[in-house]
Amino acid sequence: DGIELAKTLLTHMIEKHTSNPQHIARPNTTTFVKVMTALARGEDNAQQLDMLLGEMDKINNQGKLLKAELAANVVPNKVVYDLVLKSHTRSSAKGSNEHVSALLDRIKKDPNISSDDLS
Repeated sequence: DGIELAKTLLTHMIEKHTSNPQHIARPNTTTFVKVMTALARGEDNAQQLDMLLGEMDKINNQGKLLKAELAANVVPNKVVYDLVLKSHTRSSAKGSNEHVSALLDRIKKDPNISSDDLS
């Protein structure tokens, strides 16, 4: 399955970068968006999208401690937020409405994102 392969590759990149920031397999926002887009097309993948957003946050925070040339360029953007929001609004999972509210609050606090930018 293509989605599983993409998730496996992204996981490999995350693990390699986390264990050795000099490793060439460095994830970036685009690699996350590609996997998240594929997941968002499926049914009830909101939890997986949340986990990937959490990974993005973790890598972004770790990157602030590294030299610029070693940091992975992983920053949640409006595309990421839009994918997670849409996935939760379509989800039948318990607590999805609360996740939407929490994510909207987060977006309001993000100086790089305007809630007007989301579709």
